[in-house]
Amino acid sequence: MIIFIHIYIILCRHFLGRVKTWYNYGGATYNILTDIIVAKQNSKVSLTIEPGTVVKADTSAMLQIAQYVYYLKQYGGELIAEGTADSLITFTSRNGLIGGWDGIYFHYNSDNFGSSSSLKYCLITNGKNYNIKSEGSAEPRMDNCTINNSDGYDVFAAAPNDVQYATNSNTTIYVGGGTQSINKTWYNFSGGNYVLVGDMIIAKQNDTVRLTIEPGNTVLVDTSVNIQVGQYVYYLNEYGGEIYAVGTPDSIITITSLNGQVGGWDGIYFHYNSDSFGSNSLFDYCLIENGSDYNIRCENTIEPRIKNSTIVNAAGYDIEAMNPNSVPTITNTNSTVYVNGGTQSIDRTWHNFGGDYIVLGQVVVAKQNSFVTLTVQPGVNVKFDVGARIQLGNYLYYLNYFGGEIIADGTYDSIIRFEPWNNTPGGWLGFYFHENADNFGAQSSFKYCVIEGATTNNLNANLTNAIYFDHVAFSNSGENGIYLESSSPYLKLCQVINNDSVGIKLVGNSQPVIGDTLGFGCDLFGNGNYDVYNGTDKFIHAKNNYWNSTDSATIASRIYDYYNNTSLGIVEFMPPSPTSFFSNNPPEDFNLTSLANFEVTSNLSPEFTWEIPVDPNADPVGYYFYYTSDSTWASNIVPSQLLTSNTYTIPETLIGGSWYWWKVKATDGYLSNYSDQTWRFACSLPPTTPILAVPANGANMRDDDFLVWYLSSDPDTGDHVSHYHLQVDDDPGFLSPEIDMNNITTSGKSSSIILQINELPGHENLENKIYYWRVSAIDGFGIESNFSDGSNYFQYLLDVEVKLFLEGPFNGIDMDATLNGFGFLPLAQPYNQSPWNYYEYEFVSSIPGNNIVDWVLIELRNTSGNAATATNIIYRKSAFVQSNGSLVDLSGSSLLEFPVSFDDHVFLAIYHRNHLGIISGLELIPANGKYTYDFTTGQEKVYGGTAGYKEITPGVWGMVAADANADGSVDTNDKLSGWSPDAGSSGYLNTDFNLDGQTDNIDKNDSWLYNFGKLSQIPE
Repeated sequence: MIIFIHIYIILCRHFLGRVKTWYNYGGATYNILTDIIVAKQNSKVSLTIEPGTVVKADTSAMLQIAQYVYYLKQYGGELIAEGTADSLITFTSRNGLIGGWDGIYFHYNSDNFGSSSSLKYCLITNGKNYNIKSEGSAEPRMDNCTINNSDGYDVFAAAPNDVQYATNSNTTIYVGGGTQSINKTWYNFSGGNYVLVGDMIIAKQNDTVRLTIEPGNTVLVDTSVNIQVGQYVYYLNEYGGEIYAVGTPDSIITITSLNGQVGGWDGIYFHYNSDSFGSNSLFDYCLIENGSDYNIRCENTIEPRIKNSTIVNAAGYDIEAMNPNSVPTITNTNSTVYVNGGTQSIDRTWHNFGGDYIVLGQVVVAKQNSFVTLTVQPGVNVKFDVGARIQLGNYLYYLNYFGGEIIADGTYDSIIRFEPWNNTPGGWLGFYFHENADNFGAQSSFKYCVIEGATTNNLNANLTNAIYFDHVAFSNSGENGIYLESSSPYLKLCQVINNDSVGIKLVGNSQPVIGDTLGFGCDLFGNGNYDVYNGTDKFIHAKNNYWNSTDSATIASRIYDYYNNTSLGIVEFMPPSPTSFFSNNPPEDFNLTSLANFEVTSNLSPEFTWEIPVDPNADPVGYYFYYTSDSTWASNIVPSQLLTSNTYTIPETLIGGSWYWWKVKATDGYLSNYSDQTWRFACSLPPTTPILAVPANGANMRDDDFLVWYLSSDPDTGDHVSHYHLQVDDDPGFLSPEIDMNNITTSGKSSSIILQINELPGHENLENKIYYWRVSAIDGFGIESNFSDGSNYFQYLLDVEVKLFLEGPFNGIDMDATLNGFGFLPLAQPYNQSPWNYYEYEFVSSIPGNNIVDWVLIELRNTSGNAATATNIIYRKSAFVQSNGSLVDLSGSSLLEFPVSFDDHVFLAIYHRNHLGIISGLELIPANGKYTYDFTTGQEKVYGGTAGYKEITPGVWGMVAADANADGSVDTNDKLSGWSPDAGSSGYLNTDFNLDGQTDNIDKNDSWLYNFGKLSQIPE
């Protein structure tokens, strides 16, 4: 049964204004011809569809749930379409085409007046712009449905508040842009993803609102679309918001770009109101990737908290704190946190989450008329951009004092590191302690830290004493390890080594205690000019330190004080310590091993190895791998995480056709040492494999023919195909190519390479064989493509120059062409009968020239031995013999060719219809690009010698005449059965032994009689 429903709207608009049920009459199909609206004024109405029912809609027809007509005329409505697992309800187009109807539209009144729609076990397909659209309403609820094959969106929530509740459904839910102002949950409906197609703001005025994302969900975000948490609209209109995205270890939540590309969406932005009104966001077991400028950006907010997550592969920053107050709380997460410059005015902790902190500007830790603390947890690595630093304390204007402290207390096995981001000495500005740093009770502490690589001073303290140093290494500064200006901290068990100018420089009223107490001494050595420079008039306590020497004169030469300038104070260094109380030395020098210097690889994620350095203290050694595309190491430096083995595979995909530089730093957790070398390598993908064009597979080729292949292309930007490599070999494995030609180049705008065979080096070594050929392409970095298919082959043909004489027509100088002159020579070869049985139809339209004597039959035979064993026939053909004895092909002028592959030990057999057959006594050997064999020069040229061959004039040898029946012997049968019946006849006769066109006594007496008993020596 088919029921047609035709409801007209506009002038004669009708609504389903009362409860209706579409029954399944044993398989009913309902056809919707125009729009249907399920709505009732100031109330609700239900449309119920029974299981098994099929609803088909005409082009441009829509099923709309609820309506608003005009002022205060609101219409509620609901759809109840609940099928069963074995009795689905189907909504689709009448014409069966995708885009063939206008779908189901849930109006914003579809949840008014108690309206609540439910779709269960439904199949909804082929909508035009959507299958289901909800606008101003979160209806319907969808369970166990399949909603797909729309020409636009499968399920579309016009705004974030409209996201529907779905479970166990196969579909994709598309979410339009706008503000989510009510709590929403994005359920894991197990059969598809959420796709965000417009900017989304999670915010509620003067309150907070939450977006909850269930475990296992994947959220795909369209290009240039972002998620914003919190908002400020206008004066005193603040909007709080939060995200609660808590996955599990085996059901993570993924937020990524819809196009799958790095930079494919605009990330998650936490507005400064994202922590207002109790807002508290959490990401746990999440993967957030492929953002444009950032994956997560935090601005003037302490949100979000991030745990057990991976936040990587942004085109810009993985996690960006717009200022130091916005550094989020992170634990156990694979990511990098980028901290912009600014003032930290609230207490913050930089947690050891497993990644690095990158400081991009000048961070000032300071709070007005009080102090604020920056805590750095053990094991944290802080890296600084060029021009970046951390300043403690500040003074802005009259009576505005700002105190600040840093607590960076690492442990022996969990060192805190402060170093340049580009890993180049001079790569940051170091620590600066302002004169107000220790105001209001602030006191900083560094324990088990490394501070290295600053431009001028690793640490500069001005008018402050409240800094405690214990087991801190200051090294590789561009000038001073520590610069103290009227500051007097205590240094205990520290290392101040390898700074370019001075280890510790004192000016003003500085009077620090440097070690001094036995057992608390510092290491002071290896600095450029002086280990300690006392520019004050103070007495400096520096006993019991290790100076890398116990010689007092040597130590004194490393100190600038009273003994250099009597206006200055003395540095008391005696007694020195004979050993380092620091009890640690950096790993020893080591070398890089692979990739070798200047090596080129086609692997865009190559692996590197280096020597394992010896650590003098037997500490476990870890490594940092660095690479850059900038030979000056001023930019584009990519560091690894801390590595535990001496191998590293770059996880990124490098750019082919580019040079890179790499080095390794070994660290024992406290001190470090760079590899002795910085090596260069390149990545280059091979060119495309050349495509062979000419000859066609199996074609016959001669020395003036051409090999042709199409030009390859190189996939790397900036690279090119430099040249080609050609190989030709009779072995398909190409173990020892006869032609192995490299550096084949091209010029101009040709699309192919064309090479004539006789131009190729080694072509003169080619024989009459099947040859295989292949070509590869080599790029500008020397990377070679695969060879073309080695199964391509051609038959190479050499000219075969053969000379022989037939005894019968021989006149003492050459042979008479009498048969030709009389017109007796047949136009087709005469050997298509017994005993030759050669049935190839070879013919000419006319005899090619007056010098043709007769037809002969040629056989090629090969063997592993000599002519006596040459019984294997590999090729046969007919040819003409000329008066001068030359054999020519059917053109009458060209030398012979044999389109067959010659192996070693090839012999040439010649048959004539009434002369004894012969076979060459010597094998065919190519010389000067052709085969030459002259049967006329001696008996040794024929196997068997005079038994089947004869000297027909002094010094000239020829084939024996009078074998009339061609049985290989000259005997009585040739006379009785051959000559006698034909005597007196003329024409093309086998009994005409002298080939003069007549069978007569001359043939019998001069040929048969003299040759009686001769036998052909061709082996059978």
